Amino acid sequence: MSRKKILVTAACVMSLGGAVALASNNHVIGQAGKKFSEDVLSVSVGDAVVFRNDDSVKHNIIIAKLRFNSGMQDPGKDAELTIEKAGTFKVRCGLHPKMKLTIKAQ
Repeated sequence: MSRKKILVTAACVMSLGGAVALASNNHVIGQAGKKFSEDVLSVSVGDAVVFRNDDSVKHNIIIAKLRFNSGMQDPGKDAELTIEKAGTFKVRCGLHPKMKLTIKAQ
């Protein structure tokens, strides 16, 4: 194999390795009994958080620092958010103020 082909192959492998390193994870947060399933969730930037309404009532997920508002979330429905920056974010339900969750993203 020529030197040029080896360099191109190495560049392709490095690109693929970078893509794998950037792969995101999904984190599912349940909502039942007017509570989140977690109090604190640690994620990496690029991860997705799925808010699953397992409750018998509607919810409205609000994360002010991320300007996220799920709108009315019916029972059995999901709302998804990709975390695009590092920080600590307070999650609340606009309908049930006692529902609290903190997302820590690095």
